[in-house]
Amino acid sequence: KVNNNKMAAQVEYVRPSRVSLGEGSIWNPITQQLLWIDIVRGKVFVYNLETKKNLELDMKQPLGTVVPVDDKLCVVAGNKGFAAVDMATGEPKMVLGINPEANLWTMRWNDGKCDPQGRLWVGSMDVHNGSSWCPSGTGALYCVAGSGDQVTITKKIEGTTISNGIVWNKKGDQMY
Repeated sequence: KVNNNKMAAQVEYVRPSRVSLGEGSIWNPITQQLLWIDIVRGKVFVYNLETKKNLELDMKQPLGTVVPVDDKLCVVAGNKGFAAVDMATGEPKMVLGINPEANLWTMRWNDGKCDPQGRLWVGSMDVHNGSSWCPSGTGALYCVAGSGDQVTITKKIEGTTISNGIVWNKKGDQMY
């Protein structure tokens, strides 16, 4: 919880579900809920701070990121592709695009966030990263842009290892 007047944060430990690889937490300021994923088990979690309830949505595929769209939808990046998902039911409402690396069996999405223009930037990585036989620089950074049936998925940077913690400066003109 953040008190905007004092900019003091109150940290509360919450472990509402058992996870294999919990990542990608992001606050939805519209619903006042915390979204996060279990990459390996393919789950999206929607935690309600007021009720202390954690909704578990099974996407039935490994995930790389989740980002809120509004009070009803979030976008997930899964092994099969990108979809807008109903946060109450877990039902995909619209497939936004097929995973451009679906034919590369050792690759998965690792992290992604939306830029100030609303485009989703998501990075891929080799699942064997860190092992002696996995070369570094096998991932890439993609931009998912547009809406409805006008969505494009464009590879922007090749040769990455792990895209993680994607953020922008205050002006929104530089990505880190």
